[in-house]
Amino acid sequence: MTVNKRNLLIAGAYVVILLLLIIKSEWGGYESPTLSYEQISPEFTVQTQSSYAETADIILISMTAAVEAGQQASVTVRGQPETQYNISVYYSAGKSQSKELVPKISDEFGNVSWQWRIGAGTKPGNYHLEVSHETQILKVYFNVIKTEPLA
Repeated sequence: MTVNKRNLLIAGAYVVILLLLIIKSEWGGYESPTLSYEQISPEFTVQTQSSYAETADIILISMTAAVEAGQQASVTVRGQPETQYNISVYYSAGKSQSKELVPKISDEFGNVSWQWRIGAGTKPGNYHLEVSHETQILKVYFNVIKTEPLA
């Protein structure tokens, strides 16, 4: 089996799904949401389905699970409607200083999204982001991958 971009993306997605299944909240935990795939492509996205929208929990709705350095990544979460949420992205060199990662107010349904560019010099590896509101923190892992030339 040759290692190509699609295989790496799928493997990275499985790692993220496994990590999502073990995420527990800092305030007592909750049952893992049911996971489903939105698409399997270079823009692979992990989707979650949950009935926790009416609670104070921060829930992952979608995210870019694997992204190439220099490309765009995104995350969408659901929490309380019209509430400010903060985001921090952590790489091996520390917290990202991207100007795109600013606090945002969720919409009337509690949804809030961020998009940012992964630095072109970011080394391939497993990194994480945190979305927070007051004492609530959702920590999610993602992979920066190296592009393999197609043969």
